[in-house]
Amino acid sequence: MTPQWQQMDAADRAFTGPLMMDAVLRPNRSLSSRVFVILIVAFCALNAAMAAAFLAIGAWPVIGFLGLDVALLFLAFQINYREGRAFEQVQVSPDRVQVTHTDAKGASRRWQVHPAWARIETTEEVVLVHAGGSRLPMARFLSPPERADFSAALQAAIDRARAYRPSTSSME
Repeated sequence: MTPQWQQMDAADRAFTGPLMMDAVLRPNRSLSSRVFVILIVAFCALNAAMAAAFLAIGAWPVIGFLGLDVALLFLAFQINYREGRAFEQVQVSPDRVQVTHTDAKGASRRWQVHPAWARIETTEEVVLVHAGGSRLPMARFLSPPERADFSAALQAAIDRARAYRPSTSSME
C-alpha cells in the first residue's frame, strides 16, 4: 500500500485483524419528522388565520404570498432532510484506514491508506487525515466539540492499529 490515499473500487476486501474503529458520522437533524409535521400544520394554521384577516380587509393578493411562504418553508425542510442522508464511515484496522463518503443521493467513494502513514490534524471546520502528500477531509458537519472528540478517538484507533501485533500462540 502506498503512503498516500488510494481511491478504491466498490469491491471491498476483508480487513486483516480486528477493527479498532468503525464509526458512521451523520449530520445532525434536530427536528424529527413528527415535530416537522406539527410545525407545518401550525404554520399553515397561522397563515390561514392571517389570510382570513387580509381577505376581510380586501387585501386578497396577500393570500398568494402566504401560500408561497408555506411552500418555501416545506421545500427548505425537504432539502435539509435530503442532505441529511449523507454520511461518512471511518474504519481503522491494523492493515488500513478506510474512509467511505456517501452523498445524499447514495453515491459512495472510498479511500484507504495504511495506518503507519496517517496523521490527524483538526481544524475548526474539518478533521484532516494526512498521508504522504495527500489529505482527506472528514467530519465537516460535526460541531467543534464533536469534531474534537472524533479526532481524539480516530487518533487513538490509529495508534492501536500501529501497535497491534497478532497473537502467534496456538492452542493445542
